[in-house]
Amino acid sequence: RTSHSSGITFGHLPPLRKPLSSSVPFANRRVYHIPAMAMADVTAYLWKGFKVMFYIVPMSELTLGEGDDVPPYLLKYGIPMFFVFIFVEFVIQEIMRALGYKVGGSHGKDAKGGPASYRLNELVACTLVGSFQQIGLLLFELVGLNFEVTTYTWFYEHCRLLTLDAKQYPLLVYLALFFGKDLGYYWAHRSMHEWHVMWIGHSVHHSGEDYNMATGLRQGVVQPMMGYMYWIHTDLVNRLPLGLEYIFNTPMAHRMHHRPPGNCNYAGMLIIWDRMFGTKGFLVLFQP
Repeated sequence: RTSHSSGITFGHLPPLRKPLSSSVPFANRRVYHIPAMAMADVTAYLWKGFKVMFYIVPMSELTLGEGDDVPPYLLKYGIPMFFVFIFVEFVIQEIMRALGYKVGGSHGKDAKGGPASYRLNELVACTLVGSFQQIGLLLFELVGLNFEVTTYTWFYEHCRLLTLDAKQYPLLVYLALFFGKDLGYYWAHRSMHEWHVMWIGHSVHHSGEDYNMATGLRQGVVQPMMGYMYWIHTDLVNRLPLGLEYIFNTPMAHRMHHRPPGNCNYAGMLIIWDRMFGTKGFLVLFQP
């Protein structure tokens, strides 16, 4: 063992340095910080994830041809962004609570009014249900059953009227799929509520006790997550400005879908389908 003025060394170990005292100038102290490149990568990832969650990715990424791989949006961005949104909503609720606003929801013995706060048991339950769905779908794929691919392939081979090259007509194909898929989602969602055999799977989503972002994770195994509006599951957002409530499905509209008796506002992205087919529910302002 050798003694040094800077500390004590044991064999080949580096010297043990004494803690910096308050007399050491701040400029001479070591400051730990996150590398700028890492921060840039995180910021770029969150921005990309935000655009994926709101369906505003570039059209070029969705213009696929024969042999092109489908972008892994769900695994790479969707699921991680679910938890980012949950964290943001939780932080906003805590800020509201600190400022004296009511936070606690309107159900249960601990109801305090205002938006529904997060409870650990409810958050864990929603996360586990969503995880079981993904595990179930993975097990189905392992035995050769992929509901989405199988259904799409059958309709493509037997029901298509014409074939368009997505790379040759990108805007036409994009708009046709945008409105077609959203209309299909409306009727699928409505059928899940009106037919008991389909309600078996969708009822899981409506079984939560709290209404917040975690509710979006509550999905049944027999109801694949085929892309839906996740961020609308929140009490924090009221009426959107500029007439957006008349065009898009919003948190205010979707709250009416989850409130008993429900059976309204089945839209995915565009609320125009509910207006066209007579299932538009009344919009009610959130009462704090």
